[in-house]
Amino acid sequence: MATPILSSQNSLPEGVNLLERNAWKLARSVLRGERGGNVPALPDNLIAMLEQSKQEAGKLEPEDEQLIMKLSPIYQQRLEEATQKGIEQGLEQGLEQGLQQGKESERRGMIESIILTRFGQIDAQLNEIIPEISKLPISELTPLLLLLSREELLARFRT
Repeated sequence: MATPILSSQNSLPEGVNLLERNAWKLARSVLRGERGGNVPALPDNLIAMLEQSKQEAGKLEPEDEQLIMKLSPIYQQRLEEATQKGIEQGLEQGLEQGLQQGKESERRGMIESIILTRFGQIDAQLNEIIPEISKLPISELTPLLLLLSREELLARFRT
């Protein structure tokens, strides 16, 4: 006959105490976490614990040494996968940042080109308002650059 699962700590028989606060819960809840569980990390954690024991005690039992030898390839594979994933994420982020910087540079170049065409030069005052102008959508900034005078642009975008 199977042992009944306790529905709560309160349903313990009188006089029975638990060694751990949540010992009445199902064991699988211990293995679950926010992302579905910590089972994939168990070999890594076990290796780390055994290696720490080895450092502290100086030597491990032969069975523990064998376990480390069996689990180490799994650990190395996961480490390589995590490293590769990190590299890929870094490349993605770098590419996205590069594209964003390219777009910003292209937008600034277009704004500068229109200002140069309209006013013949970009003085310090006009150069100062270019970052504010570049925040606008193209559909808004193009008519402003083509229709407003230098003074109107400065009045509108000076902070």
